[in-house]
Amino acid sequence: MRVELQQVSVRHGDRPVLRGIDLVLPSGSVTAVVGPSGAGLTTLLKVAVGLLAPDGGRVLHDGEDLATLAAEAGRRHQTRSGFMFQDAALWANQTLRANLELPLLASDPGLSAAARQERIDTLLAGCGWTIPLDRRPVDLSRGERKMMSFLRAVVAGPDLLCLDEPLAALDDRWREILVARVEQENARGATVLLTAQDRGEVVTLAPRAVTLRAGEAVA
Repeated sequence: MRVELQQVSVRHGDRPVLRGIDLVLPSGSVTAVVGPSGAGLTTLLKVAVGLLAPDGGRVLHDGEDLATLAAEAGRRHQTRSGFMFQDAALWANQTLRANLELPLLASDPGLSAAARQERIDTLLAGCGWTIPLDRRPVDLSRGERKMMSFLRAVVAGPDLLCLDEPLAALDDRWREILVARVEQENARGATVLLTAQDRGEVVTLAPRAVTLRAGEAVA
């Protein structure tokens, strides 16, 4: 998926968060947005994926302005994207299995329960996940919750994969697994956009980077 941000601006009350951002993500690219806490990294990620509408400017996915999509078309389009949240944002009152099934149900409602289970089993086997899926997020460590958020983001094979500080809170084992899986997703054609406060953290993931400072792209 090709993603374009054209003069995107976002305000929180009277405070500008993003100021006239121009950014193009070619289809199949991997891009890091780097900057200090408070620079607008998460906001930019949410705008790029369509979770947050900008106050000014346009966001285009494959040339289509997200603001022009009707409600139902917008919901269908959203299933083409996967989002890994910085704080995991798992369904606390649902099992890990239910968390993983959610994107599959949204992207392909006709998929059988057996087919969903096969997709989940294949993903988990490839990532070395052994924690029983009948557990709930509260039973996991912070790093495990973060990894589960990543697995939920990729289980349906999204065309656009957005990762908010993906390596934070992960130990060396999970980092290695996540990096390998991101490479797999990109190899099959997914466009990847990720954030980090330190360029060095994600240099192995993203060959190109944009720096944000005070809501502006400066490099």
